[in-house]
Amino acid sequence: MSTPSAKTLASLESARQEHGCEPELVVETEWSRWYKVGPKTRLFLSKILHGEVEVSSDELKERWPKMSWDERSDFAFAFARDPRGEAATEILEIIMNQGNQRLWASIALALLHHSDRDRAVHFLIHCLEDPDADHAAKANYIQGLELFKDKRAVPVLKLCLEERKREMEAEAAAGLSEDDKPSSVRCHREYLSTCAALMQTDGSPEYEQELRLYCNHPHSQVRRWAKYKLDGEFE
Repeated sequence: MSTPSAKTLASLESARQEHGCEPELVVETEWSRWYKVGPKTRLFLSKILHGEVEVSSDELKERWPKMSWDERSDFAFAFARDPRGEAATEILEIIMNQGNQRLWASIALALLHHSDRDRAVHFLIHCLEDPDADHAAKANYIQGLELFKDKRAVPVLKLCLEERKREMEAEAAAGLSEDDKPSSVRCHREYLSTCAALMQTDGSPEYEQELRLYCNHPHSQVRRWAKYKLDGEFE
């Protein structure tokens, strides 16, 4: 397909130095490339971000109805890496109006670049309230609302917090150890993400205090996530 740009080559060199092996191209599409970097690591590179392809909102409007859901998802994922430019809002609107949970979760953070803040915030709230949203999608919507710091998100975030709390309490009541709980890390991560979002939107000190309590959690991944949400850096 397209020739890798200088930005793409720089990203590959960085991955090569970090992981000590040659990135192996696994999948290439019109909008992106996936590389295998080591036995368990995958690297996603957006051709849009790296300046290899461009698309106008008019072109996308014409092509969108003919694209498969996989093609739409690939485009949304790649576009979300660089959601800027004059056509950004129009492209986001195409995905918002003619998408699904998979696509909407991909652009959750990109909505910060939508020119209509109210529209973007209400859209994220609506997506988070959707019963069809899975855990991975909800995590993205919560992170998006955290970045917007909008108080209108507080009610739905509090509901999410209560849901995760009940799930953790049910696992605790079952007497399972942290390592034996199948949803433990995922559930705790969502709970802490929601605490962080409420810390930004509601402003109550109780959410920061809750995050600090989890910095001493027996599970290392939970501790790392709590500290990340407080300090913005992993250990």
